[in-house]
Amino acid sequence: MSIEPDTFIQGGNPTWIPIAAALSFAIFLPFAGFAYVRGMVHLDRHTGTMELLLASGVGRFRYVFGKLLAGFILLLILLTIVMCGSLFTMLFRFHGELIDLWTFVSPFIPLVPGLLLVTAFSLVLETAPIFRSRNSNALATFLFMLFFLFSLSHSMNMLNDGVLTPRITFDFTGFALLDLVVAAAVFTASGKSDFAMTVFGGGHFSYTGTQQLYFTGIPKEADVLISMTLVVGAALLLTMIAALLLEKRPVIIKQKKKLQIPHRPSKASPISESWQPVAEGRFSLLIMTKNELQRITDDLSFWWYLVVFGLWLASWIVANEISRTILLPLLFGVAVLPLSRLGSEEALTGMDKWLLTIPGAPLRQALASAGSSLLLCLFLLFPALIRSLAIGFPAAMVIFSWGLAIPITALLLGSYTKTERFFQLLLFLFLYVALNFPDLLLPTGGKSAIAVTVFYLTLAGTAILGISAQKTKQML
Repeated sequence: MSIEPDTFIQGGNPTWIPIAAALSFAIFLPFAGFAYVRGMVHLDRHTGTMELLLASGVGRFRYVFGKLLAGFILLLILLTIVMCGSLFTMLFRFHGELIDLWTFVSPFIPLVPGLLLVTAFSLVLETAPIFRSRNSNALATFLFMLFFLFSLSHSMNMLNDGVLTPRITFDFTGFALLDLVVAAAVFTASGKSDFAMTVFGGGHFSYTGTQQLYFTGIPKEADVLISMTLVVGAALLLTMIAALLLEKRPVIIKQKKKLQIPHRPSKASPISESWQPVAEGRFSLLIMTKNELQRITDDLSFWWYLVVFGLWLASWIVANEISRTILLPLLFGVAVLPLSRLGSEEALTGMDKWLLTIPGAPLRQALASAGSSLLLCLFLLFPALIRSLAIGFPAAMVIFSWGLAIPITALLLGSYTKTERFFQLLLFLFLYVALNFPDLLLPTGGKSAIAVTVFYLTLAGTAILGISAQKTKQML
């Protein structure tokens, strides 16, 4: 984040950390939260859990409000992790210097009602008849983007009149209130009501400011509480609509009929007992890598590919620093969907148990999975890698080691935790730090670049040893 870099010292005191984190996640968290909770109802339809619950007497309202609470708690845990990361960053950067509790906690409070609204909006888009099919994800995501952009533009329009006191407004992102906190701090420090602020990518400015800027937290006024209550009320209303839209009986998901091929007895001679094609046959690692790449990218919508390709092309066009510090983390944020499947999907589908029946298969499958994810990550970081060579070899090595560590770590965490959520939470926290403190995780030279490269390579090497040890133990 950057605020009037020619006037103020950027990040000059600990009060910058919570306000920068809250502003970043006011924009980022609604999208991440929607993707995170989307699919809860569909999963129950697919597994038969909804049929069991509705047959046991659980009403539609009780079921939907239970989903609302579950999704809200998940997003609240994500926000808590962000707060913990902000606290750690503040203690590390300012050597243990503390601020009062309200100044640290209050910037995150306006985000909480929005988490409830995002969950409720997701439930409506899953219970409405037009969105019940799995292929409707692209349309649902598009509608949520329109809703988010409309709300954000409404909040931004209210900021243009120069009013520095809270007003009753529908601001589910919390961005307007946080911007008001920044405006009040700027006015107190310099007497100016107009200021330039950049939430992402402030690192490309030349920092020449000499004045300190302190933030004091959100105002303790009734209008702030009423505005957040409006968002909570809208979330509860949307949840009631979702409960009314939910089918009284579970929708039967139609499966495509498989082509039935009549079985004809083979006239070939019986196989000798000494020939064991499964036990001794050799599988091509290249073909297995191709199959693994197809598996982790299965069911991704056309819109996902369009966003990735758009960000990838933009990485060649925009300024080099923006490509490194903004578009690269965003690309990996979008790629969290296929990367989080590494290691975890095998356990969820029972594939890991089947692999144990074939000698050497678990380790070869892990190698193929690592290879496919590395190819995906190398594609994502290729523009930033090539353009970093213009900065210097250490900058390029940081990017390369970044792309090496993330997929291997994803495979390790997925294999041990057997869930996608843990890696998703850690990656979102990691990308938040990368977006707000690029010099910390994406340095361009000097001893810091060497240290970060060694850290990423050590992380990748440790993950490889952990995966090898786990798969070797499974094969014993």
